[in-house]
Amino acid sequence: MPAAVQEWATVEDAARFLLGVDGFPRPSDDDIELVCIAPNGTYREAAKKAHPDAGGSNELMAKVNRAKDFIDGAAP
Repeated sequence: MPAAVQEWATVEDAARFLLGVDGFPRPSDDDIELVCIAPNGTYREAAKKAHPDAGGSNELMAKVNRAKDFIDGAAP
């Protein structure tokens, strides 16, 4: 069985994705760093927008969840 392809190369990439879903198309380095340290607030806002009941899709919601899990998994 082939190895799973990782969606993000870095935690910063996953944070940038969450910020993009949340409505920040060009987040600053400070914004990205904050999400890497404490992703919960950005995750909640991105999840609200990605949820199928709010006009998002199952696929987008799943990707938002994977981004949060990726960031959480990299925490020291």
